[in-house]
Amino acid sequence: MSTNDSRPNIPEIDPLRCPLCGQPNHCAYAAGQSHTTCWCNNLSVPKPLLEQIPDQFRRKACVCENCVRTYIANHGVL
Repeated sequence: MSTNDSRPNIPEIDPLRCPLCGQPNHCAYAAGQSHTTCWCNNLSVPKPLLEQIPDQFRRKACVCENCVRTYIANHGVL
């Protein structure tokens, strides 16, 4: 059975998974906790890394700490 679906193939957005690597992002806010307890309050996410997030995931799923730390290590950003 064939369908005529013209929508682009966009994966389902999971707010608990990193939109870059697909691993758990450990976002406290998305997990129902206070945003002040999240790891990202102690680590700045570089803007060029945020720009790598596909449009459909922006402001819907957080990047994980591992992706942030890897980016910083590879680009010398603090």
